[in-house]
Amino acid sequence: MNSEISNILKGSIDLHVHASPDTQERRMDVLDAARSAYEYEMGGFVLKSSRYPTAPLAYVLTRMYPNLRVEGSISLTNSIGGINPEAVRSSAELGAKIVWIPDFNQSNIPVSSEKLSHDPRIVDDHGQLTHNIL
Repeated sequence: MNSEISNILKGSIDLHVHASPDTQERRMDVLDAARSAYEYEMGGFVLKSSRYPTAPLAYVLTRMYPNLRVEGSISLTNSIGGINPEAVRSSAELGAKIVWIPDFNQSNIPVSSEKLSHDPRIVDDHGQLTHNIL
């Protein structure tokens, strides 16, 4: 890697890192991602999966590389149960710092909590954001 790129990476934080394990093939696994970030002296990264909460993996990686800030997240996709306040609460208790709302392709996914008394859709029938986001 050239020195210009190394200088850009030093201290930077990547807010959106996908790595294995995952249900899709990824270029590297979480161990390789953390090692690379550490070696290039990055400030850290947010580990993201559309299939599972990543806070436990982020915790382990932070223990392995104490000078690297690795944050966990949760994506409110179908595999998590959609708009699921309990999953968010559990992930936060495990240390997750980021909650990803469903993207346009998953905007009308089911709600997992009967505590909601309103329409949980993120976008309306015209693709416009609703006022119903938790």
